[in-house]
Amino acid sequence: MVYRGCILKIEEDFAIVLTDQGQYLKIIKKEDLVVGKKIIFVKEDIYKDRRVTIKNIGLIAAVFITMILSITGIGKFHIVEPMRVAAVVSIDINPSIEFEINEKKKVLHVGALNMDGEELIDQTFIGMSIEEAVLLVINNAKQKHYITKEKNTVLIATAAVENHFKEKSDKLQKEIEQKMKDDQKLKELNLIYVQGNKKDLKEAKKQKISIGKYQVYKQSKEKEQKITLEQVKNMKVQEMVDKGIGKLKGKKIKTKIKEKVEDKIKKQQETTKEEKKEAIKQDRENKSKNIIENKEKKKKAVQIKNKAKIDEIENKQEEKKEKITFNQENKKERLENKKERLENKKDIEKEKREIIEENKKEQKKEKVEMKKMNNEENNKKVTKKLKENRKTEPKNTKETRNTKPYKENLKKAKKD
Repeated sequence: MVYRGCILKIEEDFAIVLTDQGQYLKIIKKEDLVVGKKIIFVKEDIYKDRRVTIKNIGLIAAVFITMILSITGIGKFHIVEPMRVAAVVSIDINPSIEFEINEKKKVLHVGALNMDGEELIDQTFIGMSIEEAVLLVINNAKQKHYITKEKNTVLIATAAVENHFKEKSDKLQKEIEQKMKDDQKLKELNLIYVQGNKKDLKEAKKQKISIGKYQVYKQSKEKEQKITLEQVKNMKVQEMVDKGIGKLKGKKIKTKIKEKVEDKIKKQQETTKEEKKEAIKQDRENKSKNIIENKEKKKKAVQIKNKAKIDEIENKQEEKKEKITFNQENKKERLENKKERLENKKDIEKEKREIIEENKKEQKKEKVEMKKMNNEENNKKVTKKLKENRKTEPKNTKETRNTKPYKENLKKAKKD
């Protein structure tokens, strides 16, 4: 039988609880009991002296009054409300188990979802932290050979019932993993963790399947795998992993000792990697430095070469300029000389012309004089000849002169 009640007083070995039915019961004292806290407990938790003596009723009544005062805000105690289900946690191996937990992650209810699950649970789980409950179930499953070296996969799922618990889901996963790492018996356990929501939880309960397996079924539909809900329901988790159903990715749970060894190896590898990385980085830096230096050298060489080319071009331009200047000056000088020569030539030509003119004049004058002299000489000859002719002429010359032969002879004589 499951009891619900509120803690009124805590003694050395037991605590007094007022149940919802109005009974005053003694329960075995546990670490997390606090006055004013509402709890769930089973028959096995009841202290052997079940009834509270009449002697203590007055004291209990006083405590009860104090609690009522605290409810109204007058008393010192703060009553916690842990009875409300905040989330559901399911465990699937082949046995399937489901826990209902409150916001403080304490188990309020535990139930088996198949026949195998019945073998692993009892009411002692109520009031435990969910991490302890999960660990106990897994150890029980290992003892009953549901978990072996070959079949070591466990599917854990959470679904928040209260919205504020969604933020705690990731933290809960880490806490469960840490609890498993602390247990030296659990070596190389393959843990798969999935999360659902309120809607998924409602549908899973309707189909009488764990929230974990329902999430796997949803994943299989997303991957368009041909598998029914009933097949998923009856499959072992290891079988689902082997067949690649859904999107199951496990995480190896390692014990602290192995984890320390692996961490040490990992650190050494990381150190080696860091050293290699540093060496590669140094090598790259050196290469980069060499490349930069070579680039600078090349750049400097190019600059020197370019400067030499520029200087050469400038020198050539200067030489060309000087040459042009020299040629221009020479040309100018030549032009001036030519001009001078032309002027001299003109003067010479002028002199020549003048000389020629003078010569011509002289020649003309000489010709005129020669002609004159010739005329005079001719006249003299003609006169002489005429005189000679006259001497030889007959007396009657007047008549003869008028004759044709005489005129021709005269003309001939003048020519001669």
